[in-house]
Amino acid sequence: MRSAILGAVAAVAVLGGACCVAGAAPSTAASGPMIIAHRAGAADFPENTLLAITNAVSSGVDGVWLTVQASEDGVAVLYRPSDLATLTDGAGPVNSKTAGQLQQLNAGWNFTEPGVDGYPYRQRPTPIPTLEQAISAVPPDIALFLDLKQTPAQPVVSAVARVLNQTGAAERATVYSTDATITEAAAQQHLRVAESRDITRQRLLDMALNHHCDPAPDPGKWAGFELHRSITITEEFTLGVGTSKVDAQLWDPAAVECFKSGSPMNVMGFAVKTADDYQLAKKVGLDAVLVDSPREAQHWAR
Repeated sequence: MRSAILGAVAAVAVLGGACCVAGAAPSTAASGPMIIAHRAGAADFPENTLLAITNAVSSGVDGVWLTVQASEDGVAVLYRPSDLATLTDGAGPVNSKTAGQLQQLNAGWNFTEPGVDGYPYRQRPTPIPTLEQAISAVPPDIALFLDLKQTPAQPVVSAVARVLNQTGAAERATVYSTDATITEAAAQQHLRVAESRDITRQRLLDMALNHHCDPAPDPGKWAGFELHRSITITEEFTLGVGTSKVDAQLWDPAAVECFKSGSPMNVMGFAVKTADDYQLAKKVGLDAVLVDSPREAQHWAR
C-alpha cells in the first residue's frame, strides 16, 4: 500500500494542513485509501512505542498517528492516558515526571495479546519514547499525525513545535486534538493543524440531516471522523425530551464530495477495523483510514 500511494505523490510538496500531499488530496482511485497506524498500531504492539512504530513501518503503512504529552521538564513524549498507571508500571500524570524518569517506565506493562497468557512485555520492557526518538524512527516519506492529549495547551504545543522545528519534520506533520484550544495554540505557532472535530462533525451532520454543505471546507487541511459512530439525537418537547440512538455512517459519497467541493480537503475515516470497512472507505472516496492493526490492514488492499 505505502509504495503504491507514495510513488504517485513523491514529487509533490506539502501545502496547507496536508501532511504528505499538496494542493489536492491523496489519490484513492486505483490504490485505495492511505493506511495510517493508530497510536503506531495499538492492537499489534504496545501503543506509541518505538517497537510499534518500527513494526508499523515494516507493515507498509502510509502514515503514523502518535499521541503526545509533555513531561515535567518540557519534553514531548509519546503517551495517551491521563494516568501512567493505565499502561505502565508507574503512576500519576505525565507532567509530574521528567523525561528521564518517564523513559525508565515500561509502556508495555499492561499490554495483552490474543492467545498469549499474561503480560508478555513485562519481561521485555518497552520504554516511553520521546517525540524526537519517534520521528527518527519514521522514514521521511511517511506522514505524521500528532494527537495532543494534554491541557493546558501551551506546554505540550511548545514542546511539539520545538521538536518539529529542530528535526525538520514540521512539513510532514499534522497536529490533531479534540480540544480546540490545543489546535488554536498550534496554529499560532505556525504548525499544520487538522480541522476541529466539532466543525467536521457539524458538516457531516448537516449533510446527513439537512443535505447542506456548511461550513465551507478549509482547503488543504485534514479532517477526520469515525467510519461508524454511535450518536444520540435529542428532541425537546414542551412535556419533556425524546432521544434516539443511531449507529451512524456519516461518511458517504455526498459527504466526501462536500469536503472536496471548491477547495478540497483531505478526509480520513477513524476506527477502520475490517477489510469490509476498508472497502467501504474506498467506495465512498476517503483519502485515508486510521487502523489499530497495521499487521491486518496490510492485506486489505490486495
